[in-house]
Amino acid sequence: MDIPTTIILGIVSGILTSALLLLIINIFKKIIIPWYQITIYRGIDINGVWKQEIQQNKDDKENYTLSLKQKGHILKGTLSIFQSHKETVGEIVFEANGELLDGNVILSMKTQDIRQQGMATILAKCTGGGVKLEGSLSFLNAYKDKIHAIPISLQRSLQ
Repeated sequence: MDIPTTIILGIVSGILTSALLLLIINIFKKIIIPWYQITIYRGIDINGVWKQEIQQNKDDKENYTLSLKQKGHILKGTLSIFQSHKETVGEIVFEANGELLDGNVILSMKTQDIRQQGMATILAKCTGGGVKLEGSLSFLNAYKDKIHAIPISLQRSLQ
């Protein structure tokens, strides 16, 4: 073989080897590790819908609906907050990502609609034999430009 052919074969084999290694790494990260984590997970299952209604007075009401999908200790889902106040009615929907560790939930959230500014976190403990999530919801109030924290007690929905 002459030198140019050897160089070209070396480059092609290097590219193919890199592509094969990248494929193997992605299969391992996206299929094998999640499957293994789900297989060995022995904690509580908090899949489903969790709800809370806060009635501050007859004109001010807020409904919280947290929908979670759990794979092992990894949580994904949405938090929908429907607000009904004297002068305003509206809904904010957050995308949630987080973890469940020893019955403790931590979720980081941002609004799904990029036209709305919003961030929130939930730190909660699963209580009541798995039917309540009790803790705190911290969020950025975009209208007042302040960070607030409120206690939450979400009930597992039986639906």
